[in-house]
Amino acid sequence: MLPLFIACLVVSSLTPPAAPGGGWSGTLALLPEEQAPTTGVIFRALEHVAAFTLIGYAIAEYQGRSRDRFRTIAPSVLAWVAVSSAVLELARGWHPAHGASATMFALTMLGGGFGGWLYLLQLAHVRALTARP
Repeated sequence: MLPLFIACLVVSSLTPPAAPGGGWSGTLALLPEEQAPTTGVIFRALEHVAAFTLIGYAIAEYQGRSRDRFRTIAPSVLAWVAVSSAVLELARGWHPAHGASATMFALTMLGGGFGGWLYLLQLAHVRALTARP
């Protein structure tokens, strides 16, 4: 399922499809300065962060149930999220309608870390429920 999810994330991140523009562009802000913050753009950014929350959850789950502390699982989750987010942001930098965003990179890192933490919270909850008599 993970390859299909990654394909969906790439397509949604680079929508609408377009040929690469004249050059690469990036910003520290969430949106390029010439782009007005419309509801659709904000929802697309929220969708992107939510997708990275799911990626963090899936990566934490993939690590197995033997790692039950955030400090043991966080390095691998954050490394995978950082690489994934950096690749997508670099690709968005060539997209004429978007541009790369350092703020979006930071938000996806937070989302991925939060997803890994959610997995550990749910794992602890399930273990507590199964330990009951």
